[in-house]
Amino acid sequence: DDFLAAIDRGIEPSRKKNERVWILDPIDGTKGLITGQQYIVGLALVDGSGKTLVSAMGNPSIPSPQVMVAVRDHGLRYWSVDGSVQGEEMARIKSDWQQQTYDYTKLEEALSPEAGVDYPPFLLSRPMSVGSPLPFGPQCAPSTICCGAQVKYFAVARGEVAGFIQFQSNLKSWDHAPGALCVQESGGMAVDANEEEVLFGDREVGVNKGVICCAAEADEDLRERFLSCVQDTNINV
Repeated sequence: DDFLAAIDRGIEPSRKKNERVWILDPIDGTKGLITGQQYIVGLALVDGSGKTLVSAMGNPSIPSPQVMVAVRDHGLRYWSVDGSVQGEEMARIKSDWQQQTYDYTKLEEALSPEAGVDYPPFLLSRPMSVGSPLPFGPQCAPSTICCGAQVKYFAVARGEVAGFIQFQSNLKSWDHAPGALCVQESGGMAVDANEEEVLFGDREVGVNKGVICCAAEADEDLRERFLSCVQDTNINV
């Protein structure tokens, strides 16, 4: 009973008007923690309108820097676990996809197109029971990374992959508030299918069809491919 009572103390009461709240996800990616793969400790400060003002993500399973902190309109910075600040040029991933020019017209003819070679690497969370469209066509599979949405935001924010799509219209704030601001303040994009910023005014929030994220290095054509992939789908779960 004492254990259950302790859990209940973490239940968020109804928010007051214009109330700022801290949103904590102590382990996003439980499978990653258990299996020795990636997981995220995420924290976000949200204002009364649902806008995320400050966010931090820690990814203990990767080489330094493991921590990123975003402040609205003031950018994204990186820290190592020892507390030292890392410069932007040291922390961002210099992936091959950022240097390549992709010819998307050849994808329909490709027998086994490869992520990073024939099209940019991307991540996807989708309702597998009904399937979902892919930004570069059905033969161009997403990359895989374990585990949880915040790990995917982390990868986009530091330029490891070109983008991330979450096909889900009902979001849990703790799964998305920290990561979305980190992507935005890295110079990337994090919006719903209406191309609007996601606001986290409650424990769970509704969005149009899902969340679309693109890395800062993604050009306008690439961003449009991710957006139209979600905008054109009938999936709304």
